[in-house]
Amino acid sequence: MEQVREHLLKSEASEIATFVSWMSRTSVIDGLPFFDVPVFNMTGAHDAIVPPSDPSLLPRVHTVILDKVDRLISTFLLFGPLTPPRKQSLTNRARSHPLVNAMPAGIK
Repeated sequence: MEQVREHLLKSEASEIATFVSWMSRTSVIDGLPFFDVPVFNMTGAHDAIVPPSDPSLLPRVHTVILDKVDRLISTFLLFGPLTPPRKQSLTNRARSHPLVNAMPAGIK
């Protein structure tokens, strides 16, 4: 995943835009019932490309719906992999933020 991140950072914005545009116009939904292989589908609850609404489209699918996927991917792209020391550092900084300290005890 780190190599993908590095490659994306070096890519031209126009290339990424062209790919996203193509993906937005391309669909393989009609052919999905003919995929006779096991599929592990990780998708966001509101994913427009791979909607989680109809798992029967793939006969051998196991779907996991991940909430907050966009935030997780954005965090990874911005900060890279969170090693335990880096995660602890970010957690400590978040806990010391005045808004976090003003929240009721059960919400932190």
